[in-house]
Amino acid sequence: CWVKDYLKNNYETAIQLGGSGDKGRDVCGYIDFKKDVFDLFQCKHYSKQLTYSSIRLEFAKLVYYTFSKHYSIPQKYYFVSPQGISPSLLDLIKDETKLKDSLIKDWKSKIEGNITKKEDDSLTPELTKYITEFDFSIVHTLEPVDFLKQFQDTSYYPYYFGGGLIKKRNLNVNV
Repeated sequence: CWVKDYLKNNYETAIQLGGSGDKGRDVCGYIDFKKDVFDLFQCKHYSKQLTYSSIRLEFAKLVYYTFSKHYSIPQKYYFVSPQGISPSLLDLIKDETKLKDSLIKDWKSKIEGNITKKEDDSLTPELTKYITEFDFSIVHTLEPVDFLKQFQDTSYYPYYFGGGLIKKRNLNVNV
């Protein structure tokens, strides 16, 4: 409902892709569809806050698929989750060097072979260089309260949360 109403009203095109084969693109809000200029929303419905280990593969998909030219680098990359992100993940996102070092260190043991079965996703010298030069300042979080504020602007909000529909009272009371 958020994609169909809020994002569609704020982007040229909004497409929900999430699922197998989405290449790490759950939702794309296109600023210019033909030129592949977009914001990417990575949506996770976990019961706990997002941590680096829970979304490390999403970072890897972002760098791998943009490196392989499957899609362009998004202007902004948002994590959307009902519990938000953990303090340690926030610190890692703010320190790009540590984030890059963590990805490179974890690639062989925790990432390789898990991005795609159709292509070689091993860490080549070219991919390593790409990661070290990648601008992770595009990564943001859409905090739960901000998500709800956006959702409140949709026509679906009253259906899920009430309000917005006022029932008139009958003022003709016979006593």
